[in-house]
Amino acid sequence: MKLLVVMTSAIAVLLVSGCGAEDEELSLFSTEDAEVHLKRWVEAVVSQDIDKLMECSGTPFRFRSRTWTSAAEAKANLALQLAGLKEQMEKAVRDGGSFRYFSYRDLKDGQFPERAQVSEERREVAISRLGVRREGFIAWLHVGRQSILKLILNAPSSRDRLVVEGVDPR
Repeated sequence: MKLLVVMTSAIAVLLVSGCGAEDEELSLFSTEDAEVHLKRWVEAVVSQDIDKLMECSGTPFRFRSRTWTSAAEAKANLALQLAGLKEQMEKAVRDGGSFRYFSYRDLKDGQFPERAQVSEERREVAISRLGVRREGFIAWLHVGRQSILKLILNAPSSRDRLVVEGVDPR
């Protein structure tokens, strides 16, 4: 019983030490989680498997400046984009491209893809325009400094995983 009290107290201290300050936000997902979820999405694109792609995607789904609000609408429109996305990704890999991940916290701290400079006063607006929520990430596919794709990963309402909710091909 005494050990249980000590363990409970230790866990409470760890939890409380990570809470409290607004800028000390904890995330349910790590960069590694984002990598795993994005890998599944990329595999679906490369294999041209629209059903698997939809399992890894959420709605509303943003593609460039368009937003598809239903799963059926996203599926129909993403199916039309698969070949182009596959070609872009394969070319980027051949050219030595890689993904760089930016969490919501990174964005709040001023770290944006393409080394964009966003003033502290404008960050919330910029993050909102990108579509990244508190548990989310931007995955930036680039070759050197050349931007190829930006993908937005967010947690759905169930908060059990990350899904791709947006693609911005360059």
